[in-house]
Amino acid sequence: MVTKEIKIDQLKFDPEVLARSSVNIDYVVQYAEDLENGANFPAVDVMDDGENLYLYDGNLRVNAHLKCEKTTIMANVHEGTRRDGILLSCKANTKHGKRRSGGEAKEMIIRLLQDEEWQQWGATLIAEKCGSSRQYVNQVKRDVSTGNSFQFPTTTKGKDGKIRNTENIGKNQGPSDEELKQEELNQEKLKEQAEELKKQKEELRKKEELSKQEEVKKEAELKKKAEELKKKEDKLEQEKLKKLKQEKFEQEKLKRKEDFKKKEELRKKEELKKKEDDLKKQKEDFEKEKLEQEKLKKQAELKKQEELKEQKGAKKQVKLGAKAITSDVKAQADINILKQQVQNLEGVVIDKDKRIFILEKQTDDYQSLIAELKIEIDKLESEKEALDMVNENLQEELDQLQPETV
Repeated sequence: MVTKEIKIDQLKFDPEVLARSSVNIDYVVQYAEDLENGANFPAVDVMDDGENLYLYDGNLRVNAHLKCEKTTIMANVHEGTRRDGILLSCKANTKHGKRRSGGEAKEMIIRLLQDEEWQQWGATLIAEKCGSSRQYVNQVKRDVSTGNSFQFPTTTKGKDGKIRNTENIGKNQGPSDEELKQEELNQEKLKEQAEELKKQKEELRKKEELSKQEEVKKEAELKKKAEELKKKEDKLEQEKLKKLKQEKFEQEKLKRKEDFKKKEELRKKEELKKKEDDLKKQKEDFEKEKLEQEKLKKQAELKKQEELKEQKGAKKQVKLGAKAITSDVKAQADINILKQQVQNLEGVVIDKDKRIFILEKQTDDYQSLIAELKIEIDKLESEKEALDMVNENLQEELDQLQPETV
């Protein structure tokens, strides 16, 4: 025997070979639903004579596969003849599938009793091949022979292969009517038990199906809740990231503002320092220039005094000797030069006085500028204190927000 997958259209459906040629639609529908739900059925049994694949057990399963539009089926392939298939079909449906009825069991026994070869067998061997009891086989023999011209052979072949004379068997022996009735009752009882098992199986299947549906429903609900929870978590995470990003932006903005103010303060301080240095330098230059002017003024005064002294002497000489002076052209020219020099020195003195006045005015301007710069420095220090307070407030807010962002 080989178990393999074969195409259904390769099977030969011979009514004489099939254990059950009729098809119960209810069972076919039930089997088809089980197949669609993932049930695994036993492989069907097939007899291969080299030319045909005779199906002798599993007609309902094949029809269920066809209803599900399946083209193949698993099969136990036996090698043998068509008669071998008929013989094996007599014992089919005794242990699985739709249990055979009493009439079907009787039909299998009659099938063997009407065969020229198999009617030679004894009741025990026929009972074994049909899956029945020896008493039931004998009862069927009597039922068939009563009111019928059919005659059983006077010899039978036993399980051990020996030929025995059975002419007198059954005349004074065999099961009584009570035993036969008891056998029928047992058969009916077995049938009822089979039906009960079938009902229990159906109820169990329905419960399992209902339980499966409930599980699927619960699983779908859990999946839905998990998805909703994930969405909420994602939303919270996004809000958290957004909040952190906003806080980071505010911190960077505040830092940029602080850096800008620090740079601005530094720039103003540098400008102030530069102005102070320039003022200091101008003041030093002014002092130096003032000292130089005073020195030049003193020198001019000394020179003027000397020139005046010389002029007085010259005038005296002119008064004393006008004749000599008038005649002396060179002396007159010298006097004129001296006069011009005196005038020049007086102009220089006047210019120096003007420059001194201008420098004094610039000094006053620089002192006013210094006062204004001091006021501006005070303002910058006030702004810095205000910024420090703002920074402290922002830091307190950040400290308060810190547990939420962790």
